[in-house]
Amino acid sequence: MKTRILTNSFHNTEIRTRKTDEELDAIAIRISDGTASEAEKQLKRRIQGTLCRDHRNCTCGDDWGRRG
Repeated sequence: MKTRILTNSFHNTEIRTRKTDEELDAIAIRISDGTASEAEKQLKRRIQGTLCRDHRNCTCGDDWGRRG
């Protein structure tokens, strides 16, 4: 499976993932409606924490911390 890079230009950070945008969107929906697994919640925390350098309540990007 191919990896891709998610980036945040504000913090100048990036993270590699195998998830597609469609998979990330589906996970975000499950998180918002309370049906996400603990692994999915942890994935979101890891991606957002890396892209936003663990700044609490950072709003510079989307729900995942991505910013072009």
